[in-house]
Amino acid sequence: MEEAINPLSKAAIKKILRTAQAFIGRSSIALEREYPRSRRKHPASSTYLIRCKESSILWMPNIFEVCDMSLVQFNNEVDIRSCYDLCNSTLETVKPNVWVDEDTIIQYYTEASGQENFLVGWKYPCLLR
Repeated sequence: MEEAINPLSKAAIKKILRTAQAFIGRSSIALEREYPRSRRKHPASSTYLIRCKESSILWMPNIFEVCDMSLVQFNNEVDIRSCYDLCNSTLETVKPNVWVDEDTIIQYYTEASGQENFLVGWKYPCLLR
């Protein structure tokens, strides 16, 4: 029997994107303390993963152990399309699959493996906290 897919609301998708954006500029130590269920993606990796039922957020620190960018991965096609449509309708399009608002830039792309991602970053890196 197949599991029923309950699509996320626009508000829930927006909250996930804002959470991913809120990680940027924060230290790895602070994020590990605030999100104790985060785990390194691989033992030798500096990328951390927070897995939820409907999505995953990866946060990637730079050489100074400060989060540079976040990656949002939704677990089903319906939520991926909803997030894409939300970005298209509420954010300014810079070029295909790249959107901005006051302080955030989001890029949608597909990896060679077929994994679809939303890369979230700060529009102005000088604003890092």
